[in-house]
Amino acid sequence: MSGSTYRACSAWRPVHARPGLGMRVKDAEDGSGAYVGSVRPESPAARAGVQAGDVVEELSGAPVRNAADLERIASQRRPGKPTSITVRRGGERRTLTRFARS
Repeated sequence: MSGSTYRACSAWRPVHARPGLGMRVKDAEDGSGAYVGSVRPESPAARAGVQAGDVVEELSGAPVRNAADLERIASQRRPGKPTSITVRRGGERRTLTRFARS
């Protein structure tokens, strides 16, 4: 992913949902989602296969336009329910599924 695609001035923000997803994200410059800067090892995001450099476009079927959307949608999830995460990686869309701990 090119550095020009994402705003350098965007603040990184951890996703503080309960349970947390375990990744730090910032707004994608083009408004197409939340750019993943890092994924905490052994976190739900890591177990689902999310990688640094991915752009999250959907969470549980809800569109993600920016980092704030991702945090809001994640905080509304019910623990123990399967969560699908659609990411853009290398120009391809991938849907990943993870199961939250109860």
